[in-house]
Parts: sequence; C-alpha cells; structure tokens
Amino acid sequence: TSNAFPLHPFAAEQNVKTLQESVKNYSLGPAGFQDVMAQTTSSIFAMDSYAKLIQNQQETDLSKISSINSEFKGNMIQHQRDAKTNAAYWLNYMKPQIMKTDQNIINYNNTFQAYYNSMLIAIDQKDSGKLKADLEKLYADIVKNQNEVDVLLGDLKAFRDRMAKDTNSFKEDTNQLTAILA
Repeated sequence: TSNAFPLHPFAAEQNVKTLQESVKNYSLGPAGFQDVMAQTTSSIFAMDSYAKLIQNQQETDLSKISSINSEFKGNMIQHQRDAKTNAAYWLNYMKPQIMKTDQNIINYNNTFQAYYNSMLIAIDQKDSGKLKADLEKLYADIVKNQNEVDVLLGDLKAFRDRMAKDTNSFKEDTNQLTAILA
C-alpha cells in the first residue's frame, strides 16, 4: 500500500514544541536535575518514535493521480526524503551525542569529588602548588565540558530548524494536495 498524504506532520510539530518548552524550565540545582534527566529521556523516546516512524513510512505514490503536476510530486517526494534523512540524523548522530553528554554530566560528579578531595588535602598540607595545579585541571575540564555542551546546543538548534522545515513542508504539501483533491 502507498500513502496519498504525508503522515505525521503534527507529531513533528508537537515534538519540537515540547522540546522548546522544556528547555525554558530547567533548574540547575540538584532537585531539578532528576526532572531534567527525566524530561530528556522522555523527549529522546518521543523523537526516537517519530524518527523510526518516518524511516519506516513508504514513499507517497501519486502516480495514479493525473491532476497533480510533476513539480509538486517531485517536491513532495523530496520533502519525504529530507524527513527520512533528518530521522536518520537524529538516530545516528543527535541521540548518541545527547546520550554521551548526559553520561558526561552524570560522571562529572565523580570527577569533581576527586578534585575536591585532592584540593582539601592540598589545603591541609598548605601545598599551594598542588592546589593551583588541581584548580587548573578542574578549570580545563569545565571548559572542555562547556565546549562539548555548546556544540551540542548548536547542533540541537540546527536540528530543531530542520524539523520545523520538515513540519512546514508537510503542512504545505498536505494543504496543496487537499486543495487539488477537493
């Protein structure tokens, strides 16, 4: 069977809106951390479901509808291919990058505690050289992690824009197809 209408533009729009709204409400304290991680997991699950749905969707077959011009047919097929490319990008690049960053955040507590304990010992021993070296290493780790998060945020913003473009393309295709078939 083939689809006459592109499926699930509303789902994509809802996923993008949910992700945008959740970013506004993050708390940086320990109490909010579990909520943020739960929201991240939920958003990843929603995007996974959407991406897999798009990847498994058959290409729309408009060959039997003569009232649709070839340019529109071509654009519609291209929009579906773009959505599949974006779905693969999510599954193969964005999701692993998010998971890695999440794990780094969780693991960072151990790193910080190790530096903290080492710095306490250096303070007790009045070893300013060791304290300075540990502070410099800690700062370098913080900068490295911040850079990784900045890259992820940039990638997420670009991906959000790609998803919004997919949603708009699906809406336009659906509206145009509905008008032709009405």
